[in-house]
Amino acid sequence: MADDGLRAVTSYWPTRIWVGQYTPALRQGHPWRSAPCPAGTVRLCAPAQFLADPEVCVAQLGQLVRQTAGVAEITVTARVEQWGEGYEVPHGYSPADWQLWCYLDGTGEDDSAALALHDPRAGAASTLTLPGLPWGRPLIVAARPGMLVVHPGWVSYAVHPVGVGHQPLVLTAAITLSPGG
Repeated sequence: MADDGLRAVTSYWPTRIWVGQYTPALRQGHPWRSAPCPAGTVRLCAPAQFLADPEVCVAQLGQLVRQTAGVAEITVTARVEQWGEGYEVPHGYSPADWQLWCYLDGTGEDDSAALALHDPRAGAASTLTLPGLPWGRPLIVAARPGMLVVHPGWVSYAVHPVGVGHQPLVLTAAITLSPGG
């Protein structure tokens, strides 16, 4: 581990959504920066290509969900994604019970590649976002190395378009609760 692992994990809304810091050690000498991802696309990779110890990383992230969700058994399916400039996800859901995002490398300008989680509370989508009122505002997480987000799969999300010259490297994981877990 490059640091003390999971730190400063906080919850948002009544729905369990965790935002915190996690900085796994990256493999040395991987040429991902010299082979940029084509514009508007995503390159999918096995975690072992980028992480120094992928088994430890996946186990630690799985432990976060196990402890906070109060279950014994889970399945973690992880991958590393490299996003090319212009790549975006306008609106999505995860088929898994929990979805995890961890920005590994690549800091962009402003909201380039930021993750937006939409307010899941009843009526939030039809509420005007007025100053001072919390309803209907998405939770925006900047694409900064070490940023970790874990949310239920049914919470809708969007990925803001990746800006020019930005090539974020993102660990994603679909976390499924085992039957009876």
